[in-house]
Amino acid sequence: MRKECQIKCKVSPGLFEDEVVARIQALGSDRRIGTVTVIVSKDNISFKGTHRKHDALRAYCTKTGGSFAAVVLPQTSMENGQSVIVPSSQVIRK
Repeated sequence: MRKECQIKCKVSPGLFEDEVVARIQALGSDRRIGTVTVIVSKDNISFKGTHRKHDALRAYCTKTGGSFAAVVLPQTSMENGQSVIVPSSQVIRK
């Protein structure tokens, strides 16, 4: 079951005015937590504060429990595709 959630992220400007680059922490193919980069519309980001330390990326949680959560991102990430596994501590429930 897909439930909308938010993933903690760090945001920087994108190439175009209406997009941003979001960086999230996710499990890589080497089974280590690393940074995953997603280029998304600004509409997919909740900006929380002026220092960009508490921004959040809209996503859909497909499975949660334990230390990790499976999520579907609004766009395909450069490293892992659209479906990624993130630490549960990075998920903000809506």
